[in-house]
Amino acid sequence: MKKHILLATAFAPLFSLSAAAALINVDFNGGDYGPDAGPTYAGAAVTGSSGDVWNGFDSSQNTLSLAPLKDSTGATTSVTLSYSGVNQYNDNGGSNTSPFIGTSFENLMQEFLLVFGGNSATFTLANLPASTEFNLYLYSASNGAGNDRVGNFKLDAANGGGASSVTFDNTVSVFTPGTNYTLLNGTTDALGTVKFSLDQTASSSEGDLNGFQIVTVPEPSSYAMLFAGFVFFFYIVRRYRARTILRV
Repeated sequence: MKKHILLATAFAPLFSLSAAAALINVDFNGGDYGPDAGPTYAGAAVTGSSGDVWNGFDSSQNTLSLAPLKDSTGATTSVTLSYSGVNQYNDNGGSNTSPFIGTSFENLMQEFLLVFGGNSATFTLANLPASTEFNLYLYSASNGAGNDRVGNFKLDAANGGGASSVTFDNTVSVFTPGTNYTLLNGTTDALGTVKFSLDQTASSSEGDLNGFQIVTVPEPSSYAMLFAGFVFFFYIVRRYRARTILRV
């Protein structure tokens, strides 16, 4: 029995790799310029599955520090979200003409954080798996007031420095790359941190962020280690059982 416990303890790090691929969802809800925050979105967006859990935050907060996040299953994680430099906004009022109103994605896409006047907002996700590839889906749709809103998103240099822009179109009510969302790929740093920024194009009135999804993607070598660990573990257990039977 002791040998089984020792083996399980020794290979625990390998088994934990199976949980390394994780999805975390964030939805920014209402704020200053309208009624209370709308409901937090639930379910799939560009990625994810029906019934997925989202972390909802009141977009009236222009700063946030080390807010704990749950994963898409609702399980508590050690990952935290911080941000600063945003201008708060609530788009849940009667003047909202977002093209997503009346669609299944309304709760995600009708409310947002924004930057304007030369502001640049910085977002930090901490305690993700270290040195791990990730996909970051960023949602950016305005209230339908016009098509002059362009959000520029950029990863920190430590995460690869990738950049992309979203030019809002108030006639599009389905997820469309470059129109209401963008995807950035990068790698978490040695501490498991991801940083990205949001600003506006000089000719646009503002840049918006409705929410985001981040998926950590383990290296293929991690899966190979996991598989090898399982094979070796069960080989040792099988040998131990065979010896026990021979002794009897």
